Amino acid sequence: MTPRDVEQAMPPLYQWTLGNLLRALRTEASRRRSRVITQTEVAEAIGRSGRWYQDLEAGRGGRLTREQCLGIAGLFLLSHDEVRALMLCNMGGAVRPEGPDLDTPTLRSLQRVLDQQPHPAWLLGPTWDVLASNAVLARWLPWATERGANLMRWGLSAGQEALLDWEDQARTYLAMLRFTSIQYPRDLGVRAIIDDVVGADPYLVGLWNGSADVTEGGGPLRYRVRPGINDDESVLLECTTLFSAASPNCRLVILVPIEEDEDGLGGTSLQAA
Repeated sequence: MTPRDVEQAMPPLYQWTLGNLLRALRTEASRRRSRVITQTEVAEAIGRSGRWYQDLEAGRGGRLTREQCLGIAGLFLLSHDEVRALMLCNMGGAVRPEGPDLDTPTLRSLQRVLDQQPHPAWLLGPTWDVLASNAVLARWLPWATERGANLMRWGLSAGQEALLDWEDQARTYLAMLRFTSIQYPRDLGVRAIIDDVVGADPYLVGLWNGSADVTEGGGPLRYRVRPGINDDESVLLECTTLFSAASPNCRLVILVPIEEDEDGLGGTSLQAA
């Protein structure tokens, strides 16, 4: 099959409108409850007619109130991040914050925090651009110091070489990217990542179109990686994410090496690089 054949065979990337997000969440809710949740049941739960809700899922106008969003959240057993995504999608997304000025007292202070960390650490912008990093991370992931470095672009493409459990991590990255695309639906940088990175890989296209998983990525995430400084060794990293009150749209992430059996994970400890 030629590259053109592959391109023509791939389905279009899913656009996350309110209607298709509701359809996807209802499908997932049916799985969670081990029974089919019908459009009529959702309509009754939010006090609207079945026809009105059918039109909403079909993309023929309409918006939900906050109370209706919460009613759907209860029926669908939505997580906190899923509720946030639903509310953001319902109101058309959030206002994209201006790009941070890297020469401000706040960000210079955050750079000092990064520099004092003994572990790899970086500062990520609202759409996953790498704004700053420390020397330890630069040794592990030299690409992060390049102009325009973006975690999603790397993690879903070149990250396959460094992430030993890449297929699992790809699902996590896509859930994070879905949330960001719902949060900033008109952001050209986010759209470019979806088109250029996800759209270029049939495997990722299938994962993107086949799931409605979303996460802001604020919780502790674990990655099994092969640091660039020594390809023969691997390490399990736990990401601790911090948000600065002075720059709430950015996240400071510290990658802490841990033993694989911490918190009852079990298994053989990995060698730290």
